[in-house]
Amino acid sequence: MNGAGPRERSFPGTGTGAVRRSAVAHLAWTGLLLGAVTFGMWVIGVSPAFALGTFAIYLLLTAYVAFRVDGHAPNARFGVANRLTLLRGAVACLLGGLVAVAPDAGPQMLWTATAIGVASLLLDGIDGFIARRRGEASRFGAAFDLETDALLILLLSLLMYRLDRAGAWVLAIGLMRYAFVLAGRIWPALAQRLPESRRRKIVCGVQVAVLLACIPPALPPGVSWAMLALALMALAASFAIDVAWLVRRATPAGQRPLASG
Repeated sequence: MNGAGPRERSFPGTGTGAVRRSAVAHLAWTGLLLGAVTFGMWVIGVSPAFALGTFAIYLLLTAYVAFRVDGHAPNARFGVANRLTLLRGAVACLLGGLVAVAPDAGPQMLWTATAIGVASLLLDGIDGFIARRRGEASRFGAAFDLETDALLILLLSLLMYRLDRAGAWVLAIGLMRYAFVLAGRIWPALAQRLPESRRRKIVCGVQVAVLLACIPPALPPGVSWAMLALALMALAASFAIDVAWLVRRATPAGQRPLASG
């Protein structure tokens, strides 16, 4: 993830205007790429709902970047790392299009979606490494990486439901992170900053890997159900650990209950 790293470099003409222009240019090019892909899908007979789903998600992604990219200053360019994150976001948008047509998706389309998703998973982590090596790390980059992962997991969990790989409970995989953020607005203890955690990153990677593994039609329904249930339990346990840590940190030492035994 694009976390804290080496001191950010400044470039000639730095400022929020410069970085926004750079971001808009890359958003436009990525939008054209998505347009070409969705047109190709339409040519081979995929429902127009695929394009509508893809671009509905891309509009949300574009709005997020437009409102938050100021946090990438003093960098004047969107940067290689953010371009990679945007590419992963584009993959999420394509999976959003697949959600719209999931009940009618054939085996070939599902296998293609799996391969694209695996490529996105392999790219995860490279953007943060590049940001640190190039001095392009920023608060925006870290948040963009995190939100892209969250969006991908949410859309994949929706896809599992639409493909009937599991019941409505599978949506909890994609919604749990958003519920946690919402809870932090109600309960300030949960809004504190969490330290970096290898466990958290591994669990996130496991969620994406399991969700992708359940897309192909070759997997027996009972197996996908069990895999998704185990992934949900791992995610819930990870969030429970974080909640417990935040509550302990927010509680004054004198008010904590004494440990027994």
